[in-house]
Amino acid sequence: MSTETSTRCPACGGLNRSDSEWCGQCFASLTGPESAHAPIATAPPGSSSEPGSRRAEATHPPPDVGERRAEPGPRGGVFRVEEGGGVSWQCSQCATTNSLDADVCTACGTSFVTTMKPDEPIGPERDPGTAAMLSLFMPGAGHGYLGLWGQAVSRAILGLWVSGIVLLAGLQEGAGSGLIAIVFGAASFGLWIVTAHDAYREAGHDSGAVILKGRTFLFTVLGLLLMLLGMLVVSGLRASAV
Repeated sequence: MSTETSTRCPACGGLNRSDSEWCGQCFASLTGPESAHAPIATAPPGSSSEPGSRRAEATHPPPDVGERRAEPGPRGGVFRVEEGGGVSWQCSQCATTNSLDADVCTACGTSFVTTMKPDEPIGPERDPGTAAMLSLFMPGAGHGYLGLWGQAVSRAILGLWVSGIVLLAGLQEGAGSGLIAIVFGAASFGLWIVTAHDAYREAGHDSGAVILKGRTFLFTVLGLLLMLLGMLVVSGLRASAV
């Protein structure tokens, strides 16, 4: 009778078919170089084992069941093979063990997909203080120093636009122009400080503490535009009423 060829998982020791790419018990990869073991021939069902083979198995016991990292490895998260053969996953944020059926962590709510995402590439090491000082000198310069040219250009344009409004409003006469200069002067100062703060955080690879990013940046620009439009309309109505 023909024998069935199988491959032993290097992570949990479970037997799988020779053409399997993932372990059916712990989901570890069976195609990597570290799992390139010789196929294991198993006797067909119903056949008896010889005493010699039993002694050989006794001298090479299967690895202990415990914590195993799956391939490709999640960001800080691991799979756990329980004593009864069940599989659970560990949250990458709070290290809580969750059932494999759970889509989110039961403790912190982090999704299973987030845990499985690979690590994001970290940019070159830069001095956070230098990045902040450059941003104080010119909004966006600190982000350019970090190689974040998209953010550098957008922040520089926003800073110059707000500063230009302050300058033009200050050159005009009338109470409405003075109010625009004061309001947008305060906005310009706030953007100046926030840009330096964000450059410092980006240099320290603490992107979670960045204030102006994504939708927040977009909503800030839209808010300034609407505020400028409203103030111009009010100033025009006052001038026409005089």
